[in-house]
Amino acid sequence: MAGTGAGDLQQSSAPQKEKVRDIITGTAAHARIAPLLPKEWEDCTPCHADATRSSRNKGGDDVPIDFIWENAPRSYTNNLRDFVKCYSHLPNSIRILDNKWALARLQQSGESIRSNSRGQVCLESHCFRGASGFEEFAANLFASKLKSKDGDKDSSLISSTINVDQLFHQITSTLSFPKIFHETYYTTWVIKDAASNGAGGIWIMSKNNFTNFLPLSNDSPLIENHKYVAQKYAFPPLLWHGRKFHVRVYAVLTADGQAYIHRRAFLHVANEMFDARACNTETEDRVHITNCCANSDDVEKFAGEICIDFEDSADATSVIIASYFPSIQEAFRDVVSSAWPFVKGGEVNGGFEYMGLDFILSSTKDPAYASAECMKSNPVAYLLEINAPPSQDTATGLDHAEGLHNEVLSDLVKLWILPKADDNFQSELGGWRRVLDFHSTSTVAASSSLPSKRTFLNQMRWVTFEQKTARAHANEWNESMTRQLLTEFSRAQFPYFSNRETCRNIFLENAGGSQVPQQVESLMSLSLVNRHRSVVGARWQSDARDTMRIIMNASRESHQVFLGQNATSLLMDLALSFAGLYSSNDATLTNSDEIVVCMANHEANIKPWVLAAQISGAKIVWWTATDGGTYLDSLIQCLSPSTKVVALPHASNVLGYCHDLAEICEVVHKEANGRAHVVADGVSSSPHRRPDVQALGAHWYVLSCHKLFGPHVGVLSGSLGAVQDVFGDEDVRKIFEKGTINFEACAGIVGLGKYICELASHEIDLPGNKSTGDSDSILHEDSVLSDDTVEKAYRRIELCEKNFVSNILCWLASNPKVNILEEKIIPDNRQDGSICVNRLPIISFVHEALKSSVIVAHCKVHGVILRHGSFLSSRALKSCAIIEDDCDEGVVRVSLVHYNTFDDIQKLKCVLGSIVGW
Repeated sequence: MAGTGAGDLQQSSAPQKEKVRDIITGTAAHARIAPLLPKEWEDCTPCHADATRSSRNKGGDDVPIDFIWENAPRSYTNNLRDFVKCYSHLPNSIRILDNKWALARLQQSGESIRSNSRGQVCLESHCFRGASGFEEFAANLFASKLKSKDGDKDSSLISSTINVDQLFHQITSTLSFPKIFHETYYTTWVIKDAASNGAGGIWIMSKNNFTNFLPLSNDSPLIENHKYVAQKYAFPPLLWHGRKFHVRVYAVLTADGQAYIHRRAFLHVANEMFDARACNTETEDRVHITNCCANSDDVEKFAGEICIDFEDSADATSVIIASYFPSIQEAFRDVVSSAWPFVKGGEVNGGFEYMGLDFILSSTKDPAYASAECMKSNPVAYLLEINAPPSQDTATGLDHAEGLHNEVLSDLVKLWILPKADDNFQSELGGWRRVLDFHSTSTVAASSSLPSKRTFLNQMRWVTFEQKTARAHANEWNESMTRQLLTEFSRAQFPYFSNRETCRNIFLENAGGSQVPQQVESLMSLSLVNRHRSVVGARWQSDARDTMRIIMNASRESHQVFLGQNATSLLMDLALSFAGLYSSNDATLTNSDEIVVCMANHEANIKPWVLAAQISGAKIVWWTATDGGTYLDSLIQCLSPSTKVVALPHASNVLGYCHDLAEICEVVHKEANGRAHVVADGVSSSPHRRPDVQALGAHWYVLSCHKLFGPHVGVLSGSLGAVQDVFGDEDVRKIFEKGTINFEACAGIVGLGKYICELASHEIDLPGNKSTGDSDSILHEDSVLSDDTVEKAYRRIELCEKNFVSNILCWLASNPKVNILEEKIIPDNRQDGSICVNRLPIISFVHEALKSSVIVAHCKVHGVILRHGSFLSSRALKSCAIIEDDCDEGVVRVSLVHYNTFDDIQKLKCVLGSIVGW
């Protein structure tokens, strides 16, 4: 099949027409392609007459040309390209597909920077200009390492027990993953000259050698204002006989929207054995760079061009590489789908783009955490770059390499060039496999515009796209770096993460009680140094109440704030006061009143109201989520003019849904004629969303400081109107603050305020950026706790927690054996596109085959702290139709806060995935 010319094909019986004329520019291209064309075609290539075919040995516009192949456009074909029947490029395609900078922009667009909608992972990439642009990129990337005293301590080797048999059905000693991993590779990047091809213009960069690329370095290889791309190192690479390699895959995109990949491919192998320590060494190029032109000069070590066939079941190496073919297809589909709007419109001159795609083969799991069981996940092919077109030369000139080149190009000629340039031929698929068809899903008519005009339009479209993508990527990059630096600052404030014993564990049981920052710990200890109840103790109590006023935005003009033993006791005292037990006023509740109790409540906000109803004769109305209805719909059905109390959670402690409390309060006020009190349990929401009682509108709002990074103290806020309605002129503090307050805990609350202030005022220094993403200016370290600082701290908390939920939910949802607890209601859609229900990083699930206790115990053994049970929310669990009884197993709950990281989530995934039967 290799090298078969089109002249040997069976032509149709149609009458012979005027000769087909072609131009093939470039010596290598002409030598490779001209022999594959029919002998009857006339070669009009200047200075490249083919002795085997009819030839005019000249070009120009004096004769019509049917087919032009040129690797790079030539000036003498300018007036010909629009009018040929077949041309070797699409409008603007060279600037897009054969451009590392453009490829990086395409991968950055939309969600492609991490993962596209089909789940195909791509390598993170960044674009910059010259050494100064690199300095900004590196400063952002290594900011935390440069400031860390331990920045140089992560050069240790990590042993791994990856079993490649679990990745493939068939395996030989030829291909394997490295068994030793170097931590440096998790911060290693490949720097590429965006305009260079071949071995030149590629460097390996990590935190150990990045100073060599800075402007002040005499040896910096970076040219100012020149375009460069930084691409994350693909790790761990699949190895060929212990050496790194890439796969050269051939593809074609045609003007009618068809995309094909050829079944034949090459493996290009580095000369030196892969060594995790070979970074910033003399041999690093021969270890990491796999281009043939970088390795072919050493004939003793050069592996040659290894031929594979994705469909050859008899060759073990091809079988293994073929297991990556689905990922290769996805990566190709992703990039051409992104590029298509900027290269389409070549129908008039039968345009096509022939491409060579280079892939590194790897695995999606993080090997630093993965057990052998974990590593059986999907193989992934990372797209490194595209050559459009690829070289028509081989690196070796060996027969097998020449034959593969001839086969691929011969199939390309039969697939597209012959039937487009000559009506006597029908298209033949050969070794090409179609992977995408734009026109099959599009109703847009084929373009009749001249390709030169489409090139201009595509260029203009690209300029707009790149500007938008660059801005979006810069914002995302800054946000990502800000999040990383904030998280590192936060973790540095918590002794848990510096303690030699506790820091070994990933703590994901924050909904049961968070860790405590050093500001809380130090002030609680300080309060014990000088114990003077009526003076020092009273001051701690007063300062604690003032701190909570600021955190909750509960000013003296609008609210009262009470400190209690815990949230449960405060809610019980409140409910019994409504029933008239603790108040000298007449009972607020009567037998004609109704108490609406949400089933999603923690028992602390249910039992007190059930007891109050029993005492007062009031009626309990259970507010449950209804299938197919909205949250507000189900609430409105429970409300009436008789409603006196609505007890609900701001967020469920097992479902993690945080509701629009302000809108709920408006509905309650309207439907109950303004006489109902809204009692909100903010224990689960306050670590994630600010408990701004003025903005939220609840009459009563309770939280627990020990879940808000503070001591064991409950805090209840009541609006002045609600307090007057229930208690009249009584001294209410005697009801809620019984006995002697815990002064040490009060000191801890003051420390909590200091932590919140420091979180808000911590300066994030992103080089080249004047803003950290916060709308307000940077606060000084000596700033006091204020409404602005609390607002800013909570914005930063939300930023740190961003994407936690989607990351975990997507992974759990991919396992059909896992049932995630969900509310049955439909979110209330707003006109502005937002929704009334959003999820906090609190996720509960059950496994069809594994007991919750077994899952939690396994995680504990492997250093991940979770918890299982009903969490005093059995009614909420039953309403989800997953938990049908009060069994001890309950659900597994995962709860994160702002000091957790995506590495914590990755560790959780790997530990869960390693459970037998998961």
